[in-house]
Amino acid sequence: MSVLQIDESEYGRILKTLIFDRSGLDLISRSVFTYNDENHIMRLNGWNSDIDEVSETHIGEWVERLYIANQLAFITQYRERTQIDFLPDEISTGKMPMSMRELYKSPSSIQYNLFNNAGRCFLSGDDMERLTNLIAATARRIIET
Repeated sequence: MSVLQIDESEYGRILKTLIFDRSGLDLISRSVFTYNDENHIMRLNGWNSDIDEVSETHIGEWVERLYIANQLAFITQYRERTQIDFLPDEISTGKMPMSMRELYKSPSSIQYNLFNNAGRCFLSGDDMERLTNLIAATARRIIET
Protein backbone atom coordinates (compact mmCIF):
# COMPACT_ATOMS: atom_id res chain seq x y z
CA MET A 1 0.00 0.00 0.00
CA SER A 2 1.48 3.32 -1.01
CA VAL A 3 0.36 6.71 0.21
CA LEU A 4 0.08 9.52 -2.30
CA GLN A 5 -0.05 13.11 -1.24
CA ILE A 6 -3.08 14.51 -3.03
CA ASP A 7 -2.47 17.99 -4.45
CA GLU A 8 -4.17 20.90 -2.69
CA SER A 9 -5.94 21.89 -5.91
CA GLU A 10 -7.94 18.63 -5.71
CA TYR A 11 -9.23 19.65 -2.29
CA GLY A 12 -10.05 23.08 -3.69
CA ARG A 13 -12.15 21.51 -6.44
CA ILE A 14 -13.99 19.32 -3.92
CA LEU A 15 -14.73 22.36 -1.78
CA LYS A 16 -15.85 24.38 -4.81
CA THR A 17 -18.15 21.55 -5.90
CA LEU A 18 -19.75 21.13 -2.49
CA ILE A 19 -20.48 24.85 -2.03
CA PHE A 20 -20.92 25.92 -5.67
CA ASP A 21 -24.54 25.15 -6.54
CA ARG A 22 -26.57 24.61 -3.41
CA SER A 23 -29.76 23.79 -5.33
CA GLY A 24 -28.38 20.93 -7.40
CA LEU A 25 -25.91 19.57 -4.88
CA ASP A 26 -27.83 20.05 -1.66
CA LEU A 27 -28.11 16.33 -0.89
CA ILE A 28 -24.47 15.79 -1.78
CA SER A 29 -23.33 18.74 0.34
CA ARG A 30 -25.51 17.67 3.25
CA SER A 31 -23.91 14.21 3.18
CA VAL A 32 -20.82 15.65 4.89
CA PHE A 33 -22.90 16.41 7.98
CA THR A 34 -23.19 13.69 10.59
CA TYR A 35 -26.48 13.09 12.37
CA ASN A 36 -25.88 15.70 15.07
CA ASP A 37 -24.02 18.35 13.05
CA GLU A 38 -26.94 20.53 11.93
CA ASN A 39 -28.53 20.72 15.38
CA HIS A 40 -25.15 21.47 16.91
CA ILE A 41 -24.41 24.18 14.32
CA MET A 42 -27.80 25.78 14.78
CA ARG A 43 -27.48 25.76 18.60
CA LEU A 44 -24.09 27.48 18.39
CA ASN A 45 -25.12 30.07 15.83
CA GLY A 46 -28.77 30.60 16.68
CA TRP A 47 -31.82 28.96 15.21
CA ASN A 48 -32.42 31.88 12.84
CA SER A 49 -28.89 31.87 11.37
CA ASP A 50 -28.19 31.27 7.69
CA ILE A 51 -27.49 27.54 7.50
CA ASP A 52 -25.89 27.85 4.04
CA GLU A 53 -23.26 30.29 5.29
CA VAL A 54 -22.54 28.09 8.31
CA SER A 55 -22.50 25.04 6.02
CA GLU A 56 -19.75 26.56 3.86
CA THR A 57 -17.60 27.09 6.93
CA HIS A 58 -18.32 23.56 8.17
CA ILE A 59 -17.53 22.01 4.79
CA GLY A 60 -14.38 24.13 4.41
CA GLU A 61 -13.07 23.05 7.81
CA TRP A 62 -13.80 19.41 6.99
CA VAL A 63 -11.97 19.60 3.64
CA GLU A 64 -9.00 21.17 5.46
CA ARG A 65 -8.94 18.26 7.93
CA LEU A 66 -8.92 15.82 5.00
CA TYR A 67 -5.93 17.65 3.54
CA ILE A 68 -4.05 17.61 6.85
CA ALA A 69 -4.81 13.92 7.43
CA ASN A 70 -3.48 13.04 3.98
CA GLN A 71 -0.26 14.92 4.71
CA LEU A 72 0.12 13.15 8.08
CA ALA A 73 -0.28 9.73 6.45
CA PHE A 74 2.30 10.65 3.80
CA ILE A 75 4.80 12.05 6.30
CA THR A 76 4.42 9.07 8.64
CA GLN A 77 4.86 6.62 5.76
CA TYR A 78 7.85 8.17 4.02
CA ARG A 79 9.38 10.65 6.49
CA GLU A 80 10.38 12.85 3.55
CA ARG A 81 9.20 16.08 5.11
CA THR A 82 8.16 17.28 8.51
CA GLN A 83 6.02 20.36 7.89
CA ILE A 84 2.23 20.30 7.71
CA ASP A 85 0.67 22.86 5.36
CA PHE A 86 -2.80 24.32 5.51
CA LEU A 87 -5.01 25.04 2.53
CA PRO A 88 -4.80 28.64 1.31
CA ASP A 89 -7.87 30.76 2.13
CA GLU A 90 -8.67 31.25 -1.55
CA ILE A 91 -8.33 27.55 -2.43
CA SER A 92 -11.73 27.29 -4.13
CA THR A 93 -11.47 30.61 -5.99
CA GLY A 94 -11.29 30.14 -9.74
CA LYS A 95 -11.61 26.37 -9.56
CA MET A 96 -14.04 24.50 -11.77
CA PRO A 97 -16.54 22.31 -9.92
CA MET A 98 -16.19 18.57 -10.39
CA SER A 99 -18.53 16.34 -12.31
CA MET A 100 -20.34 13.70 -10.27
CA ARG A 101 -17.92 11.03 -11.49
CA GLU A 102 -14.94 13.16 -10.46
CA LEU A 103 -16.60 13.86 -7.10
CA TYR A 104 -16.92 10.11 -6.60
CA LYS A 105 -13.39 9.22 -7.70
CA SER A 106 -11.47 11.97 -5.88
CA PRO A 107 -12.81 11.39 -2.32
CA SER A 108 -12.42 7.63 -2.85
CA SER A 109 -8.77 8.19 -3.71
CA ILE A 110 -8.35 10.48 -0.71
CA GLN A 111 -9.95 7.88 1.56
CA TYR A 112 -7.45 5.26 0.39
CA ASN A 113 -4.55 7.67 0.96
CA LEU A 114 -5.46 8.45 4.57
CA PHE A 115 -3.96 5.14 5.73
CA ASN A 116 -0.28 4.27 5.95
CA ASN A 117 1.21 0.78 5.58
CA ALA A 118 0.74 0.08 9.27
CA GLY A 119 -3.00 0.60 8.79
CA ARG A 120 -3.08 3.82 10.77
CA CYS A 121 -5.70 6.36 9.76
CA PHE A 122 -5.11 10.01 10.45
CA LEU A 123 -8.74 11.16 10.34
CA SER A 124 -11.30 11.09 13.15
CA GLY A 125 -14.19 8.64 13.09
CA ASP A 126 -16.73 11.45 12.53
CA ASP A 127 -14.74 12.87 9.63
CA MET A 128 -14.33 9.42 8.10
CA GLU A 129 -18.10 8.98 8.40
CA ARG A 130 -18.55 12.27 6.53
CA LEU A 131 -16.17 11.09 3.79
CA THR A 132 -17.90 7.72 3.49
CA ASN A 133 -21.31 9.47 3.33
CA LEU A 134 -20.07 11.80 0.57
CA ILE A 135 -18.81 8.87 -1.50
CA ALA A 136 -22.08 6.95 -1.03
CA ALA A 137 -24.29 9.98 -1.81
CA THR A 138 -22.29 10.70 -4.96
CA ALA A 139 -22.54 7.07 -6.07
CA ARG A 140 -26.33 7.19 -5.58
CA ARG A 141 -26.52 10.40 -7.64
CA ILE A 142 -24.51 8.80 -10.47
CA ILE A 143 -26.72 5.71 -10.48
CA GLU A 144 -29.92 7.79 -10.46
CA THR A 145 -28.90 9.89 -13.48
